Amino acid sequence: MDYKEEISDLGLDVDEVYELKDALEDAAGTSKDFSKDLKGNEEALKEAAKQMSRYNKAVADAEGKFDDWKDALKGNDLQKQASAVKELSGIYADMFDLDADDFSDGFLKSADNLDLMQKAMEGSEDAYNDLQSRVAMDIIEQEFGSLPGITQEALNAITSQKIAAGDIIEVDGENPIAN
Repeated sequence: MDYKEEISDLGLDVDEVYELKDALEDAAGTSKDFSKDLKGNEEALKEAAKQMSRYNKAVADAEGKFDDWKDALKGNDLQKQASAVKELSGIYADMFDLDADDFSDGFLKSADNLDLMQKAMEGSEDAYNDLQSRVAMDIIEQEFGSLPGITQEALNAITSQKIAAGDIIEVDGENPIAN
């Protein structure tokens, strides 16, 4: 699948994503604070534009729906819960550039996660980082089961740095998985 098809399949406006990519490219060439990884890197610029567009779409799609979702998740109407979970899976997927089926039902039904999403979309970096760590933990637990050695602190360390397969992650000088 080519880039334009991927963008279209995600429900994004292809022209808007390309305009954002061009704006990122201009900013990369003029800003000292801009990631050096993006300067002159067409693929990285496209990926960044796609991710930013998906996040913006998530924010727009979530606008005005938080109270309805909270009510549906707390209520006894299974159809409303199922509808809310389906919508939330798409919102989380767009927020974190994942697939909608990457999330467990427990994650999607969590009122705490929904509160963090709302705070993140209102601009809280701490809420976004916490939610990102919860996404990572949810995916890890789905793949490997519960890992008691993985703490929230370890996940925060993992998600806040670039790591590669085989890297040993240490928190406070210790490998949290080895303990």
